[in-house]
Amino acid sequence: MNNEIELKPCPFCGAKVGYYQGFMLTGIHCAKCGAVVSFVGNEKKDKAAWAWNRRATNDDKL
Repeated sequence: MNNEIELKPCPFCGAKVGYYQGFMLTGIHCAKCGAVVSFVGNEKKDKAAWAWNRRATNDDKL
């Protein structure tokens, strides 16, 4: 069973996105437009997915 969080498409271009892991970084990257969300640490996959899937609403304040 796959426990990965399903990722929403890129909010900028609508393309499919994927996880990446680099030296001390974990994140999500859109290969089409280059949008990225990343966190320091190799154990942050769930945090990156949550941040990627979050969409601003009218109730959000800057």
